[in-house]
Amino acid sequence: MSKPKINIDRWEWSSERSRPIKKSYLAITKSDGQIVLEPDQPPPLIPFDVLFQRSAENNKNAT
Repeated sequence: MSKPKINIDRWEWSSERSRPIKKSYLAITKSDGQIVLEPDQPPPLIPFDVLFQRSAENNKNAT
């Protein structure tokens, strides 16, 4: 039986190489009821502007 696993690779475009390059890697698994991050590090933080391709704005009209 296989273990549940999520792999997250962070890629960025390299203008110098004219291709994407892998910047980081994170594997999330569950072992004996515990969540395990490999490599052992804090969870990744994805900046808003990188995820949504725009700067964050204060939205005062949000409910």
